[in-house]
Amino acid sequence: MTTLAKTREIVAAKLEAEILSGGLAPGDRLPAERRLAERHGVSRPIIREALRTLVERGLLEISPGRGAFVQRPSPLTGMRPLEAIYRRGHATAREISEARLMVECETAALAARRGGLDDVRDLGAKLGALESSGTPEDTVRNDLAFHVAVAAAAHNRIMEAMLGSVASLAAELMVRTLGDPDVYQRSARFHRLVYEAIAARDPESARAAMREHLSIASSTYGRDYDDDLDAMARRALQRLGYQEGLQAFLRAVVPTRSAPAR
Repeated sequence: MTTLAKTREIVAAKLEAEILSGGLAPGDRLPAERRLAERHGVSRPIIREALRTLVERGLLEISPGRGAFVQRPSPLTGMRPLEAIYRRGHATAREISEARLMVECETAALAARRGGLDDVRDLGAKLGALESSGTPEDTVRNDLAFHVAVAAAAHNRIMEAMLGSVASLAAELMVRTLGDPDVYQRSARFHRLVYEAIAARDPESARAAMREHLSIASSTYGRDYDDDLDAMARRALQRLGYQEGLQAFLRAVVPTRSAPAR
């Protein structure tokens, strides 16, 4: 790492610590680049790069002409460093599926125990959007939103963050399922079963429905189950006729930042 890169990371780490400690609250605007450069004893280009780093981590939003604003924490943002680690290790469908089984089955059970009326209404709305999806992008975006809503209903921020750390990888599994109509037909019906169990306050049924849903990959993906996740998803996108490439698809379906706090 070059000296400039090290300096940028040091400045980014200091700003990140200030945000995470509560010194800067959601919606706060950071001082101008000039003032930040003076405070940290570095050049404005280094400040600019440090701010971009925090935008990538979901901690800031830069509004042209207005400045940099602190973002409200979200389980689907700020997890990019973890995602990069998973991708560098060439994660497989098996690894992501096994991880999701461990987390999301218990998340569904907790949602059935703890979810309030607002949670159930939100989950029902997410299910309705998923079932009426008209394009591959809409289907995967709404599928992911449904699973995030289940995690929110569990009222466990750590579980939400764990799901957030694999959100784009989970989206690639969803692409593979959607790319095979028979697999998708077998899988999709479990969303409603999970919802109905949570609405009925039935933890065991919610856990079982989520387990059945997430276990379909192991019995239907064949050789894809142990292949590189990115390669598997690219093949599925080709079958779906999507021409823009995997990264463009993921940018379209996975939130990269939370809504700005004001």
